[in-house]
Amino acid sequence: MGAPTTTPDTAPSGPAAPAVAAPPGRRSSLRWTPLLRWVPLLVPALLAVLAVLAAAPPDPLPRDADPARFSAGRAEADLRVIAAAPHPLGSPRQAEVRRHLVSRLEALGAEVAVETDRVTTRAWGSPYPVATVHNIVATLPGRAPAKDGALLVVAHYDSAPGAPGAADDGAAVAAVLESLRALGTGERPARDVVFLLTDGEELGALGARSHVRRHGVDEVAAVLNWEARGSSGPSLMFEAGDGNARLVRALAGTGTATFANSLSYEVYRHMPNGSDFTAFRDAGATGLNFAFIEGFHDYHAASDSVERLDRGSLQHHGDTMLALIRQLANDPGTLRADGTAVYFDLFGRLLVTYPTGWAAAGAAGTVLALAVLLVLGARRGALRPLRAAAAAGAALLLTAAAALTVTALWRAALLLSPETGALPLQEPYARGGYVAAMALAVLVLAATAARLARGRLRPAERLAGTAVVWAVLLVAVTVLAPGVGYLFQWPLLALLPALLTAAPPGRPARPGIAALCLTAPLAVAAVLYAPLADMLLTALGLPLAAVAFAVVTLGALPLLALPGGVPRARITLPVAAGTACALLVATALPYDYAREQPRPDALVYVHDTAERRTLWVSPDPEPDAWTSGVLGDRPRRAPVDHYFPFEPEAMTADAPALPVPAPRIVATGQRTAAGRRTVDVRVSTARDAWMLQVRLEKATVTECRVGGERLVPEDLPEEDGPYLVVQWWGTDSAEFSCDTVAGRKLRVDALDLTDGLPREVLALTGPRPGGVAAAPFGFAPTDAVVARGVTTL
Repeated sequence: MGAPTTTPDTAPSGPAAPAVAAPPGRRSSLRWTPLLRWVPLLVPALLAVLAVLAAAPPDPLPRDADPARFSAGRAEADLRVIAAAPHPLGSPRQAEVRRHLVSRLEALGAEVAVETDRVTTRAWGSPYPVATVHNIVATLPGRAPAKDGALLVVAHYDSAPGAPGAADDGAAVAAVLESLRALGTGERPARDVVFLLTDGEELGALGARSHVRRHGVDEVAAVLNWEARGSSGPSLMFEAGDGNARLVRALAGTGTATFANSLSYEVYRHMPNGSDFTAFRDAGATGLNFAFIEGFHDYHAASDSVERLDRGSLQHHGDTMLALIRQLANDPGTLRADGTAVYFDLFGRLLVTYPTGWAAAGAAGTVLALAVLLVLGARRGALRPLRAAAAAGAALLLTAAAALTVTALWRAALLLSPETGALPLQEPYARGGYVAAMALAVLVLAATAARLARGRLRPAERLAGTAVVWAVLLVAVTVLAPGVGYLFQWPLLALLPALLTAAPPGRPARPGIAALCLTAPLAVAAVLYAPLADMLLTALGLPLAAVAFAVVTLGALPLLALPGGVPRARITLPVAAGTACALLVATALPYDYAREQPRPDALVYVHDTAERRTLWVSPDPEPDAWTSGVLGDRPRRAPVDHYFPFEPEAMTADAPALPVPAPRIVATGQRTAAGRRTVDVRVSTARDAWMLQVRLEKATVTECRVGGERLVPEDLPEEDGPYLVVQWWGTDSAEFSCDTVAGRKLRVDALDLTDGLPREVLALTGPRPGGVAAAPFGFAPTDAVVARGVTTL
């Protein structure tokens, strides 16, 4: 094998060659090369940090602020009434909150009505919920009502069981009251403004669905919905309806800090979960959906209190709500546009928006320009097509490797800290150490890839590889999800000059121009990708951190083409990799729950009269200091789907018998006709239960009628299993009728549930110790007492 040949762009590192003297009157550019090599690293890094830091809510205004402005200090007075205690649907406390809200809305000059409705609807993969909802509809009549209808401002006033609901959704309800007050300081808006405070959102947007069924959306110009999935952070506009271009432009013109991007719109509209906005969107309405999402561990938890709520988040909700109402309610034109916009914010201060048609034209022009530059580069000898293709493959491989590495680190963290598995969505309290370890590991991968690429590929080929990856992704998303295209359109456009100026082998390089040209796409990517990755880490959580780091890696791909490779650092790559592992271990091992960061657990007392047993049931992964007192150290795992649909197994242990009566099941009517037997059934709680549940074998019934809705078992999804499950919330009785084949009996499996553990049960368990708290609602069965009975009719 002969000695390898080298060219100036692939020469291995070694002793520096003697400097070439510069002509008289000219300073050699070589002495500036070390400094210029840092510019593509430092400038984008600084912009990334600034972009992430900019994503913060504004400072709250005090009670004595300008009356025409929104004030979190003034809104707090109502919030303390709303969130004084949990107020789920159907509870006495919710009725108190409703009376307060009606009184306040009337005092602020709105025309108020409470609309009561019985709702039965399938929502978000849950059993069929049935509930009586009480929506509060407050109308502020406009000076000149618009032909296309009213502006609808929506928030929900029910809380999750066990949660005071200061953030979810008390902050939005308080913002409605304060916004209505501020509107009264000036001229009344031209367009009608309807403030809809819905009931039953936590159980499947029941109130919103009731409002759509009752009123439709033909008279709704646009919907502005306000939510929370945490207790802090900026108010993000995370979802927009179709035909949103005019609304997005209006949001851009509010003058408030705005955090929004059309990627979240494309993602969220394909997700199975939803909010009140989903009911209006599915009915054909357009609008905007807002939420703050930091402080996840307060979501649906007892800690969702006024004290934990970030006043800046409340202020941001209100600033945006008031500004949009003033702008849209005085806009005489239609609020629905023909097109859907592409949009993204820059540092929360500028919302860039343009039609999707422009995005398609821009993508076509950019990809065509790239193709021309690639052909010119190949003709000039700056790049070799096959090597450029190999560089594109290497870029994709690096992105996949980054995602896999982050996933592996997270799996290792769970092995080191199994306690994390008990937290909702396995989201740890200590995020910083994990994120730093993952970032350092990905940096090691990227630096290694850059060194390998420098030894095998020319600078133009490395640039071409990144450009090709971005171009392919740009074309794909422009066709499939146009709102995502901006992530690749603008960095790719900024990359083209660097590809144009790349010098072929044998020609003198211009390190200054190369560094500046490379800085441009990295700077654009930093501004777009860094806040997006931060948002993804918050929204998806650390268990899905691989998504955020894959996004970061895609944005950082031009680093592979750094002139001269990655600048040498004092810390070697092996030491950096070791540091990442040490960070992971140091974060995972000293896991100490505290009162401010408690370990959530849940315990259910079950009195099953059908099987003549009493049980302790816990959905936790293992017993803790409190539940082990009744479950023991090694409880058995057994099926519990009799009590909790879609919860196949849980820890169980025998429990002492308590006088907990089962629900009463009676047939209120029976009749037979045309070979079909119909049974009318009434199930009622013998105690003050919050939820009634009925399970019916699909094989025994041909049709059931519940709350005015027909349920045909053969039409139900197969993943529901062999049972039709219906749940009535906030009521002491339930009525339904079912048809069976003549001569066949109907087996009714019913239970009732009280939220929380009463004194009789707590006398057996004792109080929770410090550092342990009741698990939040919605992720698994929470503290409850369940009584079950079965009757054949």
